[in-house]
Amino acid sequence: MSALLIAIGCVLALAAPTVSAGVVELRPDGDDTVVVTLPASQRDPDVRSAITARAVAASPVASLARARTLLEAGRRRNDVRLVDLAASLLDDSAYDVDAHALRLRAAANSWRHEFDAARRALLVAVRVLPDDGELWFALAGVERVRGALDAAVQACERAHALRPSPLTALCLADLASLRGDGPGTARWLARAGPTVALDDDTSGWRMLTRARIAARSGDPQAARQAYARALLVADGSVLAS
Repeated sequence: MSALLIAIGCVLALAAPTVSAGVVELRPDGDDTVVVTLPASQRDPDVRSAITARAVAASPVASLARARTLLEAGRRRNDVRLVDLAASLLDDSAYDVDAHALRLRAAANSWRHEFDAARRALLVAVRVLPDDGELWFALAGVERVRGALDAAVQACERAHALRPSPLTALCLADLASLRGDGPGTARWLARAGPTVALDDDTSGWRMLTRARIAARSGDPQAARQAYARALLVADGSVLAS
């Protein structure tokens, strides 16, 4: 059974009203049985409406809005089932050339570490909207994870040319650091500017990137400080790093 069907089954079970009659206690009968406590977040109205979205007539705009809600909830709660539900809403050939849908599809694929699929979606999206800096920035991130540093640099340079910001400068500093380009790293870090408040969704990525650059540059004190700040806003992935 696919992960998507398992996810939908879990969500439907949790969304149903709780009943006491007829409940059977589940006891593990061997080492192959795993019992977990599932979060109750799927009782949220937005999530419950998304469960049946494919079974009812809905406009593409409504489906994309539901998919975005699920992706954001899945990221906040670290719940792959919500991401799978979002992906199910985007699994429609009508969205194959819709840049907004492709952006969401790439986000879902990236979250599930399906980076080749994310790359394919973003390559189509940037052909549809070649002047969208955010799409190029997302593509740079996917290429970086895939180890395609030259392609990542090209995508990030395009993003910076279209929409220069501390984020795109930090992206280029990170890539320069990965390639062992010390002067380039320093130049792009200067363009990224000083560390700013940890006050938005990019805060964890910014601090984690600065920590990794400092570690590669042989500055453990700066790396520790950046990691400590990243832990204030980011998830457990910072601990692994």
